[in-house]
Amino acid sequence: RRQPATLPPAVLDDSAEAADHLMRIGGAYLLVDGYNATLSTWPGLSITEQRHRLIDALAELSSRTGVEAIVVFDGDEQATGAPRQPRRPVKIRFSGPGVEADDVIIDLVADLPPHRSVIVASDDRRVRAGAEERGANVISNDQLFAALRRER
Repeated sequence: RRQPATLPPAVLDDSAEAADHLMRIGGAYLLVDGYNATLSTWPGLSITEQRHRLIDALAELSSRTGVEAIVVFDGDEQATGAPRQPRRPVKIRFSGPGVEADDVIIDLVADLPPHRSVIVASDDRRVRAGAEERGANVISNDQLFAALRRER
């Protein structure tokens, strides 16, 4: 069974330092609730532009920290016009018709190798609770974007 990674002493769970520490754990996965993150941050941009910005930022974060980033978006890949083979180190998944990204993320936590740390970035209560129940560390969108801003 997966166990959440421990934080260093005096580092609070909801801090930017916690997110930074977790992402630097060797072999860690970062699962991002795509539209949950982008719609709260770039509401004035098109959905396509929101996706591109997030994927670009995650690619830079992955290069800097070594975290293996997987972003999950609601919807059907064909309907969104998303590229099939992105040229980035970020894995992109779409939930598919009739399936919520929330469910895909929670299932991924359970399906990924249990010996590797998993960090889930979402403000959705159901995603956070499901990820924690399966042994993942959970960070907020604020923590995620604080980590992303460090690379700019």
